[in-house]
Amino acid sequence: MPTSPISSETARRSHGDKGFNMGNAKSDPTACRLMTIPGIGPIASTAITALVPAAEGFPVGRDFAAWLGLTPSQKSTGGKQKLGAVSKRGERTIRRLLIIGGECRGSTG
Repeated sequence: MPTSPISSETARRSHGDKGFNMGNAKSDPTACRLMTIPGIGPIASTAITALVPAAEGFPVGRDFAAWLGLTPSQKSTGGKQKLGAVSKRGERTIRRLLIIGGECRGSTG
């Protein structure tokens, strides 16, 4: 069974032997800002901080969503736009964490 990037690389840096270290998320200003978003906790914010390239590489939010694999596939012909299903291509680990955070947030609020 292949391991995801978050469970192999970031786990060694953040989790160590004693479980997740909350101090890493609290000491990073970017992770702290991300944790203010409902549904994003310390694990998701640390993963986003570690795995996402610089924000300047994404001119608009849709480009970031496409990088994550959350935008529908587009098939345009003759000036008509046809949007298909979500492509699910891109960074799988962060996409999973965001979906889990959104589901948890939706069930409690």
